[in-house]
Amino acid sequence: MKSEALGTCRCIPAIAVFLACGFIMSCSVPGGSSSPSSSSVPSAPTGVTVSSTITTITVSWNAVAGATSYTVYDTVDGTTPSATNNNDSNSPTTGTTITYTPNSNGIGVPLNILVTATNSNGEGPGSSTATGQTLVPTNVVATSLGFVSAKDANQISITWSAVTGATSYNVYHTWGATGGSGPTKGGSTTYETSSPITSTSYTFTVGTTVLSADYFEFAVSAVNTAGEGGLSSIQKVQVGGSALGNVGSVTVQKIGGKR
Repeated sequence: MKSEALGTCRCIPAIAVFLACGFIMSCSVPGGSSSPSSSSVPSAPTGVTVSSTITTITVSWNAVAGATSYTVYDTVDGTTPSATNNNDSNSPTTGTTITYTPNSNGIGVPLNILVTATNSNGEGPGSSTATGQTLVPTNVVATSLGFVSAKDANQISITWSAVTGATSYNVYHTWGATGGSGPTKGGSTTYETSSPITSTSYTFTVGTTVLSADYFEFAVSAVNTAGEGGLSSIQKVQVGGSALGNVGSVTVQKIGGKR
């Protein structure tokens, strides 16, 4: 039997049209159907770099296709950062760079940092870990200048390398039979000495009540208009003892002492 098409067939994309003659025609139009949206989360960001000032950390990375936002995580304990152990709660950003001030736990100490990308399907895997640290004074050297008066007061010269962007410095110290745990900003046994200091040196006078067997511990911080940075490595020296050598990256030397 010969078949004939009746009337005019109008093709509708992806819809079967039933014709009066009893035939079923499936019509398609090039480009008339769209691909289903991807159900995948974004890939991990690449090219993560970190720069720092006295009080801030800046993190940058390459854009990820399909990402709608990014999140920066950091840790202070050397572990891989994630949402569960994050030190700083940085809000998601739509750009590819962020500048933030670490909290008191993270100022002046090494941070592990990674970045994730997010889209409507969720958060993707983390980038490779980068490291960063707000700037602190380095190359601190403490040297005894000997007796300066009949009361046996002794002076210690403290010097350090300049920090980029610093307008002044604070010198902290603690002292006692063992030196304690060292200076901490705002600690009950910590004393800030004649700050702010605009040069990279300070002469500290040991009080006459200090015993020759006592220890001093020093640390230095840098300051700019944004605030105070973290402390340098802690340096320990015995008032009436000999050189104690290197503590961290700093050389401490003590010559002479009380009679």
